[in-house]
Amino acid sequence: QIYIHGQLITPALSNQQYQMVEKLAEQPGKVFSRSEIIEAVWPGESAEGVTDDAIDALVRRLRQRLAELEPEHNFIVTVRGYGFRLDNDVV
Repeated sequence: QIYIHGQLITPALSNQQYQMVEKLAEQPGKVFSRSEIIEAVWPGESAEGVTDDAIDALVRRLRQRLAELEPEHNFIVTVRGYGFRLDNDVV
C-alpha cells in the first residue's frame, strides 16, 4: 500500500507500478537507470526485452496515479539520458 500525506492511494497500484515506487523509494533522490528499473519491475527480463516505450508508459501511468492525490507535485523526475528519481519525502 502506498500513502501520500496519510492518504491511501485507491484503487491500489498495479504490481508494476508498486515495484517501481518501491525501487525509487529505496533511496529518494537517487537516480535509477532504466536497467535498474527493468530489474526491479520486470525481474528475469533482459534489458533488451523491455522497450523504452514500456518504461515510459509505466512512468506516465504512475505519475497520473500519484497526481490523483497531489496534482501540483511531480513525484517521479526524469533525468534525461539516464533514468528516474523519486522527488518526494511523503510517499
